[in-house]
Amino acid sequence: MRSQRGSLTLEVALIIPVFIGLVMFIAGAATLVGARSAVDDAAWEAARAASLARSGTAADAAARAAVERRLAGQRWSCLAERVDVDVSRFTPGGDVAVTIACDVRLRDAGLFLPGAAQVAARAVAPLDRYKAIQ
Repeated sequence: MRSQRGSLTLEVALIIPVFIGLVMFIAGAATLVGARSAVDDAAWEAARAASLARSGTAADAAARAAVERRLAGQRWSCLAERVDVDVSRFTPGGDVAVTIACDVRLRDAGLFLPGAAQVAARAVAPLDRYKAIQ
């Protein structure tokens, strides 16, 4: 019996850091999933805003403004944010596509790791067939 004295303390001392690390990893992964969802929502909102515009230039500006509004105030930040608005089919009955790519710093996500993870989304919104285009 004497040989096992203090073994519980040792086990707890070894398990607690592993448990804390696991909880931190889960929280960081959840933040990355939330970032992915926010970028996806931003792409859809930007595509919708662009589809309501009257010209390709206005559609580009509306899409970029929608992305800025949607991603402002997030807990994480983009190291490099790329917004591509494709207005090549901006004609009545056509569509407009928005692609967003964002490099989320892993440290901001709570993972305490160096580097970044790329989060990207693409959304396409149709244009009204009877839309007046300028």
